[in-house]
Amino acid sequence: MTTVNKTAYEQEISFLRNLINDKDLNIQPKSDLNVVGLVSSFKPFLEKYKRNQRIQGNIDVCYKQLGRYKDIIYDLNKYEEYLLYSDIESIDLSLFFKYIYKLEDISETLQQTQQEGTEKSDIDVHDIIEKAEQRLLNSIFKYYLGMVKPFNPKVFIQRNQLFPSILDDPTCLDNIMQIVEFYSSQDKLVEVLRAYINERQSFLKGCLSYISISNIKDNEEMKLAIDSVSSFISLENYLIKDLNFASYLEEQHEDQGQMNGAPVLTSYAVFQQVVSAMCAKVLSKVKSEINSKGNDGLNMFVLANKMTELTDSLVTLDKEHNTHTVIVDQFMNQKSTLNQLCLAKLSGIIADIPSGTTMSKLPSDFGMNAKTVELFTRLKQSIDDNRSDVVKFMAHTEIKLKSWLPAGEKGAEVPADTSMNSSKMKYQMFLLDFLAISFNSLEKRCSRILSSGKKSDYPQYFNSNYHDALNDAPTSPSSIPGDEQTCISGIFLSIHVKVLEQLIASNTSDISIDLAVQRIHKLDRKFGDMCLVSWKKLIQPMMPLINNSSMKTTDSNFKKNKETAKEKFNKFNASLDVLLANWTLNLKPLIKDKNLKKKLKKDIKMIVEPMYKLLYDKYSKGWFKNQEKYVKFDTRELSRKLDNL
Repeated sequence: MTTVNKTAYEQEISFLRNLINDKDLNIQPKSDLNVVGLVSSFKPFLEKYKRNQRIQGNIDVCYKQLGRYKDIIYDLNKYEEYLLYSDIESIDLSLFFKYIYKLEDISETLQQTQQEGTEKSDIDVHDIIEKAEQRLLNSIFKYYLGMVKPFNPKVFIQRNQLFPSILDDPTCLDNIMQIVEFYSSQDKLVEVLRAYINERQSFLKGCLSYISISNIKDNEEMKLAIDSVSSFISLENYLIKDLNFASYLEEQHEDQGQMNGAPVLTSYAVFQQVVSAMCAKVLSKVKSEINSKGNDGLNMFVLANKMTELTDSLVTLDKEHNTHTVIVDQFMNQKSTLNQLCLAKLSGIIADIPSGTTMSKLPSDFGMNAKTVELFTRLKQSIDDNRSDVVKFMAHTEIKLKSWLPAGEKGAEVPADTSMNSSKMKYQMFLLDFLAISFNSLEKRCSRILSSGKKSDYPQYFNSNYHDALNDAPTSPSSIPGDEQTCISGIFLSIHVKVLEQLIASNTSDISIDLAVQRIHKLDRKFGDMCLVSWKKLIQPMMPLINNSSMKTTDSNFKKNKETAKEKFNKFNASLDVLLANWTLNLKPLIKDKNLKKKLKKDIKMIVEPMYKLLYDKYSKGWFKNQEKYVKFDTRELSRKLDNL
């Protein structure tokens, strides 16, 4: 029986087929194995590869036999070492072409001299030159394939970093094109193919080894696995399709198949099998991730986007090569499941807001309770960590947001010329709805708690220093006065706005937050006005006295109006004393935020001082007997009292 020697291409196919088997990988899973650790496990293989890449001939013999070419041989050896130990970004490709051209010149000169019989050599110089060219090509492709992250151990992996293929690097692409065009012009494109195939084998082995590790234990490793497949698909599709490698490979395979009497798989068919094996691993991990009870729901957006990108790549490959990869159907189904989960998650975040604001009593300092802290923490997380993933999800699903807003809420005031179709704007509207519903729920909850509450529930405010305002006596001695309910609610909600404002301000996202800032300022004004309701009620009864023309002495109702003015001043003075006492002794210590204190003091002064100055200017000069009894404070004294707030 005659044994047929396997061709290089058959060996490649056999090698790739064997790679699909986990048994041949010889890598033991480790619980702490990361990308760098994985690459380190291939160190013996890489060292062997490096040794094989160097010129292995006796340089001294080369000097003797090729005297005038010794400099180029020496430089060539140095250049190969430079390729082996340099970063891809620092490689000067012009040197590559320089040495290739020199090798071509040497080869041509030697061929002429040998034909003329003027020079004999004991060494096959052409073989040396061909091997040197092949080694240079192998080195170049080795580094370009190494640029497909995360298999480059020199690439530092940051949190939430994406791992693009070399297709995202214009310099690498340009270099590959230069190499291909050069060898095409020399009718040596097959040499490029051989170099690529040689490096592709070791690269695929690394990919499969990484994917085959059974314990992809966290989300970062999951993203690494998906990104590695996506990057390789992009690279392989580019080299096979755009550079027409496939036609050369298939021609070679057909010739070998006819010679050996057996069909030979094309390079793309082998590649398809390898990708299917890799994707099956990824799919298995995605399913287990979805079913994990401890999984963070927002991570669904990460997986949904990655699965979408990978599925789109596989579909594109099938379409362009008129093939059908079985794994694609499973990916399509899984992508659909993930999309549904993500939509449910968006709805769930909104639906959980009322339960997140559940409380039976306001915090003792009127600050944020644990439930609200949890709610705002989730909002910040959605703004910071998972923002880009949610935005991408909204983009590729063309999601239409529901009308979650409660009755009476108008939502964000969006400029008429603003497009609502962009994914960033959709996500911003989602966050604005989140804010509106959060504060709507907080305000309603706060109102219910205080209206049914008692003074005894809040001894830190309604203590021995508290006095009921004269114009707001409660229906029950133990119930909380209406104006105090409004004021306490305003302070409670203003504290929330201040905290949220700090969260938004500290966010460095690339998403415009103008509308969110506008909404926060609007809420700030609304809740600030609630804090000031007692002060507005203090000054409002005095307004008619300012422009009252009947206060002239010649008016027939002067005496009656004068008595009315006395009553108003008496009530104003008593109410002011109560407000100053309650605010200074009871409410002021409860407001921990210095900026909020300063803002409220400024607002109170703006409400009281201008109006009181008009009253003082009009009624402080001879209007009443016992003037100091009615116009009790001069403007400077009142200003000092308000400053003490």
